[in-house]
Amino acid sequence: MSTLLRPFHKKLTIIIFLFSLGLSPLIATAKSPLKNQMVADIHFKDITGKAHHLAEYRGKWLFLNFWAGYCEICRKEIPTLIRFQQSHKDKVTFLGVSFGGESQQEVKAAMARYKFNYNIIPGQASISKLFNDVIATPTTIIISPEGRMIAKAIGQQSTEELTAFINSETEEQRWIWDD
Repeated sequence: MSTLLRPFHKKLTIIIFLFSLGLSPLIATAKSPLKNQMVADIHFKDITGKAHHLAEYRGKWLFLNFWAGYCEICRKEIPTLIRFQQSHKDKVTFLGVSFGGESQQEVKAAMARYKFNYNIIPGQASISKLFNDVIATPTTIIISPEGRMIAKAIGQQSTEELTAFINSETEEQRWIWDD
C-alpha cells in the first residue's frame, strides 16, 4: 500500500470498527459460515508462497487471527498468541491473516520483529470471500478440530479466554463470545 493511502486506510478501518461495534450482533448473524457450520476447504498461500488448504489443519483447533501492522491492539495481542501457540501446539494451530493492506515486505518485517511462531497469510480473495464479515482488526475466527465454525472474537484475546475455550467440554461452555 502506498504511503500516501496508509493514513486514509487506517482512519477508514477505525471508523468501520467503531461503527461495527453497534452493529456486530446484526452483522455476525447475517454472514456465513454460521456457528457450528462446516467451513469450506479453501486454498490459499502463505507469505513464502507455499500453498495450503484449510482441511490440512483438521484435528487441532484452528485460530485464524486477522491483524494489521498499524493496529495497536493487534501488536499488543501478538505476544499472547505466540505464547499460546507455543504452550498448546499439540491442540492449536494459529494462522495470522494480514488484513491491513501491508506489502509483503512490510509483513515480513513485522514477522521478523515479532518472531511469529505460526504461518502468516497475506490477505487474499479466497479468505476474504469465506470470512466476509470480518470488518475489524484484530478478529479471531475459531474453527473446531472437526472443521466447524465455532466463534468469531473481535478485539484482543487473553490467554485465559483462549484456554477456557479449548478446554471446555460442552458447546455452551465453548461459546464464550457473543453471537
